[in-house]
Amino acid sequence: MAMPTAAVAQEEVASTKQQFAIPAGTLKSALDRWTRQSRRELVYREADIAEVRSQGVSGVFTPEEALMRILDGTGFGVAFHESGAIAIVRQEARGNATPEILVTGKRNWSLNTGIERSEDDSQPFIVLTQKDIQESGAPDLDTFLRNQLNVNSAPSTSDMSGRTNYTQRGLSNINLRGLGSRDTLILVDGRRQPGINLGQGQINQPQITGIPLAAVERIEVLASSASGLYGSGASGGVINIILRRDYQGAEISANYSDTYDFAQPDFRIDFTGATTIEGGRTNISFTGSWRKQAPLLYGDRSELFERGRQRILENDPTFFYGAFPPSGATPNIQTIDGSPLQLDPEYGGTLFDSPIAYVPDGYRGVALDGVDPLIATIGSYNFDQPISAVGEGKLAPLLYGAENLAGTLAVRREFNDWLSVYVEGAASRAISRTTVTRAPSSVTLLADAPNNPFAQDISVALPQGDAEADVSSRNDQLRGVAGAIVKLPHDWQAVADFSWAKNRYTADKSPSNYTPGLTLLLGAGSQDVLRDLRLDPLDLTYIDSDFGSITTPATTTIATQSLRLAGPVPIDLPGGQPRMTLNVERSVEVAGSVISAINSEFSSVTYTPERKQTILAGFAEIAFPIVGVDNGVPLIRSLELRIAARHEQYKGEGALANIICQFGFGALPSDDIYQDCPPQGADLGLATTENSHTDPSVSVRWSPIEDVTFRGSYTPGYLPPTLDQLTKLQGILGVEARDPLRGGEPIGMPTAFGYEIQGYYGGNPDVKPESSETWTIGVILTPRFLPGLRFSADWTRIRKEDNYFTPNLLYAYDDATQEALEIFLERYPDRVERGPASDGYDVGPITSIDISLANLVGSTAEAVDFSLDYSDELFGGTIDFSASATWVRELSVETYPGQPEEDYAGVNTVSYGQGYGENGALRWRGNGSIRWSKGPLSIAWQGRYVDSYYLQLDRSVVATQGSAKVDSVFYHDIAATYDFDRGLNDRGRRGAQVIGDHIRAHGVDWDRLVASPAERVKQTLAAALPTLAPQWDERLYLAGTDTIMDVIRETGGDGDALLLSGHNPGLGDMLFELVAPKNENALYDEAKVKFPTAAYAVFELDIEDWSELRTGCGKLAHFARPRDLDAELGPEY
Repeated sequence: MAMPTAAVAQEEVASTKQQFAIPAGTLKSALDRWTRQSRRELVYREADIAEVRSQGVSGVFTPEEALMRILDGTGFGVAFHESGAIAIVRQEARGNATPEILVTGKRNWSLNTGIERSEDDSQPFIVLTQKDIQESGAPDLDTFLRNQLNVNSAPSTSDMSGRTNYTQRGLSNINLRGLGSRDTLILVDGRRQPGINLGQGQINQPQITGIPLAAVERIEVLASSASGLYGSGASGGVINIILRRDYQGAEISANYSDTYDFAQPDFRIDFTGATTIEGGRTNISFTGSWRKQAPLLYGDRSELFERGRQRILENDPTFFYGAFPPSGATPNIQTIDGSPLQLDPEYGGTLFDSPIAYVPDGYRGVALDGVDPLIATIGSYNFDQPISAVGEGKLAPLLYGAENLAGTLAVRREFNDWLSVYVEGAASRAISRTTVTRAPSSVTLLADAPNNPFAQDISVALPQGDAEADVSSRNDQLRGVAGAIVKLPHDWQAVADFSWAKNRYTADKSPSNYTPGLTLLLGAGSQDVLRDLRLDPLDLTYIDSDFGSITTPATTTIATQSLRLAGPVPIDLPGGQPRMTLNVERSVEVAGSVISAINSEFSSVTYTPERKQTILAGFAEIAFPIVGVDNGVPLIRSLELRIAARHEQYKGEGALANIICQFGFGALPSDDIYQDCPPQGADLGLATTENSHTDPSVSVRWSPIEDVTFRGSYTPGYLPPTLDQLTKLQGILGVEARDPLRGGEPIGMPTAFGYEIQGYYGGNPDVKPESSETWTIGVILTPRFLPGLRFSADWTRIRKEDNYFTPNLLYAYDDATQEALEIFLERYPDRVERGPASDGYDVGPITSIDISLANLVGSTAEAVDFSLDYSDELFGGTIDFSASATWVRELSVETYPGQPEEDYAGVNTVSYGQGYGENGALRWRGNGSIRWSKGPLSIAWQGRYVDSYYLQLDRSVVATQGSAKVDSVFYHDIAATYDFDRGLNDRGRRGAQVIGDHIRAHGVDWDRLVASPAERVKQTLAAALPTLAPQWDERLYLAGTDTIMDVIRETGGDGDALLLSGHNPGLGDMLFELVAPKNENALYDEAKVKFPTAAYAVFELDIEDWSELRTGCGKLAHFARPRDLDAELGPEY
């Protein structure tokens, strides 16, 4: 019999997202379910996907996002046809050897000029998605990569105090495999970015602090030498940040986070949007972001200070009792010569047994309070936290404050079927603020000073309070891209691309310092320093200047022109047709000149000249699908070979790092730092290096069976010298070493200052680039007996040779130095000049030596990366588990020729943690997450493991730490989210009343009403059908078609008429599921145009029982919308 049913579509939750519930299983089953739920047409060959399994998808996604998740790990991708049809194609045969910007029909258009990589690539790429970013809870991109990217060895982030010189705070630092930040290449959309210019003569790693998290689509990471793919500077790996352009409509999101005690508020507002015009020919996307984070001060976490000092005192009681007194809340005292304190005869002349003391709380000085309060403190220091902005003072930052602004605008227009053009502009500003002090840290109080009751000169450590000043640094970035995409014959394409980017770093302009001679005046007793300075601070005088230190804005610009071609190679292989990418490009990066000045007791003005590097590159990559799934043979289900090569011609134009314009004691004569800077006729030390490098890359991916895939690769890398390592200097060198070819006689000529010799030192334009080789071997497991599981393990070994070494081997004489010198002389015999053979030796004495920069040392990194993902249904919802870990077997660095390499695996020295060192790595790092979702509810746990590590290379005990190691730490995050639905507005309530009147007038006698418990559904039913008692079913909240049909089957009972009230797009999708093509009619066509909020549809179903409900069993018998009944409600209704 035919049973009618009806649906009232309550509220369109979103025009682009819907609930998908597609379990793991065969790919065909998943695609069929996706087709029904999304109302999209798919085209594929059933034979191609017959044995392929998918992990499925569950949750609220756009159809495109859901499809990508279904295809993830299957080896298949998509190609969109302009008609709207979507083809499922094998990635081995199409797409994955084509730059993403050229992937035809890609609905979420991209400006990424790199080839889209996946975790199942023939090389062990790590891919971090926008979903990973959202679930991480990270406040910025630098923190996200520190926490979630296990191969990133950088120990700290840009907002941490103590990581480096405070003037360089707010700057990101990514260090893959612990080989150094210079060995990690940063790209945005496949393009090189300008490195930051810190005024030190180098072009440092590009900054990512200005990239908002909401603007990132995904991040592709290859933690192995990648010069064969990406060029110089990728010896340790590459990070390619691909920006989002898949926005639908416009969205504003606001985020506020804080510490438990509201000590560090963090506000963020993101604005994203996209639209199409001209019938879809023009795509426009735009973003805006603002974030402001307050600093977290040491005073907000005083317990850390107190616990730290107490632990130091327990572990190493002598630590604070050195040559100078420590800082405290009140002045601390110590005799200059370390002798016991003795009172001046005026105060009795008593000799005590300790050289230390401190000013007690509230003490007003010897003139007012006498000497007894001071005597009571002899033998102790004040270890209370000072109220100052220095060190660990209460006003000093534990985490720096920051403010970020960013915006982008991108446009892509299709002019015809063979030509498209695009243009993008982006700007960002990252501001980092802190507080500095203008007070002296200590004074030497003379014995005859009127306020010194002791008979000796004493050192007085001052708290440095009440002399604070706020400073800020700023990093501005501008970026522009323009290009054209041209379709060529034979399925080839070309993209001509021009990109330009500029980084402008403005360092702190600190206020003027205290006047020269102030400490001498204080030491002579001009003001009393032996009192509680919190009661009455010192009256400090400052240099009459606009600054204490200043650096002119330091710029770096990069301009790149490139031409890329991609298409099939006319060769038919069993697995498909090979595809190739060709690329030629030229980039010029210029670091502008910088002037730096210090105006203090010792003042200087220095000049850093402009420098430039030019790269001319050619690149080719080809993917050979040797065997495909549909023509596999025993033990070779699929086999892919990828070969790439990149040739680069590099030219670096460098100069001296610092040229002195002014230097001397006392303040600068004026604030005009540009005066005679650089000095007229000064030797800038200009030097040029040129080299060329060809780096191949070979990788293979082999699946013997469906469940197992092996992969392996060989990739080299290279790194040219920094631009301050090019200038070679000549002069007189002091020598303490001996000549091994002349019986160990001293090198050089004896002088009144020791042995000396003419020679060269400093940089060297003739050094070779550092080189590296990487081997990787990995396995991917996707067992059919456990659908939804993916596990991978990849071994990586990087060996670097010809690392740069400055052979300062002539100054200190010991066995290690002598051995290193002999290795140097053996490897570079042309670096010395000798006189005629004499004294019975075959060679003459060394008369000149070149100890400038040389290729002399090496390093090795070896690690294994693990990844595990699993998804399944649990308790009526979806459970997702994800975990990754990295085990570092070796990180060996040869710091001195001839000496054993030092292994930094499991070592993070203090200097490395502060940002001064380049090498260090944890033995183990890992993170994982478990997320359960059902309807509007989601509960998640995230964990991050940081392994224990040694603080010193020799693994010895650090006295203040009380151990050799820092213990391991496991961080836990627990989060729960619930989608609180919104109610109806006035128009919605009116529409509900109108459609309710119509339902009652329509005359169907409903046996049962089943509804979603969402608040807006309740309000709709209260207005439309107040007399009909609903049966609430939470499964209908944001449900997809499959879930809705399951609810109907289970709740229909023995009635003939079931009324269902739920949400779009699920209910609207069900209309297309229920109506077979042969039953389509005028009502169906009208419903296809618009199935809005509060629409009413009645179906006649060709079934005998509700359990028989299936696709295509119905006919649309009645359809009404509020706008059809009340024109004032249209067109939304």
